[in-house]
Amino acid sequence: MRDTEDFPSGPSDEGVTIAQAGNGFWLLQGDHHLDALLAGKTTYPTPVNLIVFASGIAFDAFLFQHRVQLASLWGIHPAVIERLKRDNEMITLSPPDAA
Repeated sequence: MRDTEDFPSGPSDEGVTIAQAGNGFWLLQGDHHLDALLAGKTTYPTPVNLIVFASGIAFDAFLFQHRVQLASLWGIHPAVIERLKRDNEMITLSPPDAA
């Protein structure tokens, strides 16, 4: 995984960022690309960023720090993640310090 210091602090029109905690995936950034992303259309920016959190607790701490509630995020089906990985459209990033 690659470390990143430029984690988005809020929504941006620049790209798509998905968080992973355990077996769950949530859209953190790029809501306006969601339809294309789910349908597999090529109109979303690539690569898609996948930030893998060590645990659900670490992800919850990150969300709390950014004042975001999990219920406000779109869940992403694991099959979509597998397609993005298979098509080499995703890069994996280390999470920023959530505490």
